[in-house]
Amino acid sequence: IFVFSMHLQSSNQDFPVTGYTFLGQVKEKNKSTTIASFSFVITNASTGTVQVTLSATESAKLIGGKIYEYDIQMSKDGVISTLFKGPLVVVADVTQ
Repeated sequence: IFVFSMHLQSSNQDFPVTGYTFLGQVKEKNKSTTIASFSFVITNASTGTVQVTLSATESAKLIGGKIYEYDIQMSKDGVISTLFKGPLVVVADVTQ
């Protein structure tokens, strides 16, 4: 499981996320099929705080040694904004 919290701001001010939806996906590099999806919980809409989770079930779909790409987007009223995107490299466990 992989969990982190986003605190969205604009011009150093909290960015309220009331009415926004969030979406995040992981795909194998240069492929179009979604391998795993993030889930989102808005923990404080007025301060723009959102918990992002890649569950154990979703994480298990990723194979060590492969390079994936991910993005996290938010949308409201048909306007989609990409917040984060980039490579995601999965490393197999080193501790046995």
